[in-house]
Amino acid sequence: MRRVSTICKVLGAVLGLAAASSAAQAQDLVFNQYSVYRISPTAKYFTPGSIIRGYNFKGVLKVEMICQNRVNVTQDPAILRDQLVSAGFFSEKGFTFDAGATVVDRLNAEFGARLVNTVTMSVTDAVVYEYSAEDLNEIRKELLARPGCADAVRNPRNKYRAEFNGAPAGLFQNQRFVIGNLTYKVEFNRGNPKAANISIQAQVTKKFQVKFGLTHLNARTNELRGENMVIGLNPFWQPNWSN
Repeated sequence: MRRVSTICKVLGAVLGLAAASSAAQAQDLVFNQYSVYRISPTAKYFTPGSIIRGYNFKGVLKVEMICQNRVNVTQDPAILRDQLVSAGFFSEKGFTFDAGATVVDRLNAEFGARLVNTVTMSVTDAVVYEYSAEDLNEIRKELLARPGCADAVRNPRNKYRAEFNGAPAGLFQNQRFVIGNLTYKVEFNRGNPKAANISIQAQVTKKFQVKFGLTHLNARTNELRGENMVIGLNPFWQPNWSN
């Protein structure tokens, strides 16, 4: 029977959270309970088991795909779904946070007017999944058999560093991960007639999407949406690899 080790690392200790907004801290507390780190960008292509490059940036794990493990999460029998962990905040009701004053201020500054009141982030239908270390090892062997993947792992740019911005950096595989639906909603200032213009709203939403690196989400007039997005993960760093 496959055994999965319990991951007990704490987000604040591992990533060394710098001063953050109360909204970001609240998000971190939620993710921290489930031993996963918030990542940027959140996207479908950070599939479980993939080899990824990551580093700490203001308490968020910035990630870049190196070698993708092409897998169907719902059909792969090796992926364990943690029913108990997926309860609580990661439930059908999900959770919502204010993105914070910094986001709003930057958007308003871009357009030179008070067009936006708030931006909220909602996560729904989130589920926690996990691979065993043994399964990660088998996936890694398959990935490293690809010449391009092997070259990327040998590239000095991707070399593991025990400390970078107060936390580890370099290559890892994602072992425990959260997949869910993500929505950013822009609430416009009703007191400003200009903000009621649909064209202006679309421009603001698009600017928000580009400015904050959310180009992988689908843009609507006042929303950015993505389904089945990898929104958090726990890195299995390169020094821990068995080969």
